[in-house]
Amino acid sequence: MWQSLLTEPKAVIGPYCGKAPCLNSFAPHSWRVDFNHVSVAGQFLELPLKPPDRWLYSGTYRAYAVFEFLDVRKLEVVGMPNRSEQDDSLHLEAVGVASSCQLEELSEIWLDNPESGVKMAWRRFSLVQPGFSLELEAQHVMIYLGRQAIRQYGWQREV
Repeated sequence: MWQSLLTEPKAVIGPYCGKAPCLNSFAPHSWRVDFNHVSVAGQFLELPLKPPDRWLYSGTYRAYAVFEFLDVRKLEVVGMPNRSEQDDSLHLEAVGVASSCQLEELSEIWLDNPESGVKMAWRRFSLVQPGFSLELEAQHVMIYLGRQAIRQYGWQREV
């Protein structure tokens, strides 16, 4: 259950009525790095049973998503994300292809506070497509969906 490794799991299970989408339905279309902060933008091709009306863009429901990784200590990228046949980046409707994705907790601890009982381990995120792979290790993993994802990533479209 990858969503349990997020800083705020409700961000993804809320719109999906308690059950997160399959991580392998994530289709990235871009990524960026700001020092030790990495963002990967795309969409989940698996929609909720009843998508929120605010996810309707140009007549099509889209589960836009942005993964944000904070305090990144390792990043390896090879190649460029693949475009889907439905991609229309010219009109700000970027669509990638589904990837083999994995989010896992590592055994290495970065925070251990016995007094409060808080113990935090590093997380590893990996994403693979033909000709493109991205792997990183970070302390915090967040996700934004829908219009919040659009605003968070800075897409220049009307929301």
